[in-house]
Amino acid sequence: IAMRIMEAVQGNRGLFGYRVIKPMDTFLARLFLEVLLYTVVFVLLLGGLWWWGVPVELYRPLEFFTVVALLSLMGFGLGILFCVIGEALPEVKLFIRILFIPLYLLSGILFPISRLPAEYHDLLLWNPVLHAGELSREAFFRGYASVSGVSLGFVAEVAVVLLFGGVVAYRLRRLELVAQ
Repeated sequence: IAMRIMEAVQGNRGLFGYRVIKPMDTFLARLFLEVLLYTVVFVLLLGGLWWWGVPVELYRPLEFFTVVALLSLMGFGLGILFCVIGEALPEVKLFIRILFIPLYLLSGILFPISRLPAEYHDLLLWNPVLHAGELSREAFFRGYASVSGVSLGFVAEVAVVLLFGGVVAYRLRRLELVAQ
């Protein structure tokens, strides 16, 4: 979501000729499109697993959907922040894309944090996406126990801070986003 929103202004610059369309409209459109796309893929994946006879049950749906909503808000705020920074300094966009690769690999999406040595857990727990991945595993798999220190509150705090930072950055530079 963050990478798509980062490119929203550049990809929709022609629409800003219409006075009613603002950069925030493109951010929201990208957010809704990405969430809808991920939801459809998720439902198709679960349907395919069910069709093949794999028992898939969501044990704690409220926690799972809360984690997904917080991740979406985090990506939204981060995307706005990246877009504002990237439009002011276009070279930074390449650096952001490169930086996201190791952050993604260290987020625990591909493997649980419990597989890594315990001495690295404190360092890895600074990544809020790792918390979200562990919490979503707990919501899906009965008996899955994540490592200590994983917190939904941390994910919510980071999401609020990123959303606030993104909206403030947008508010300060909204006219420059349209003028470029």
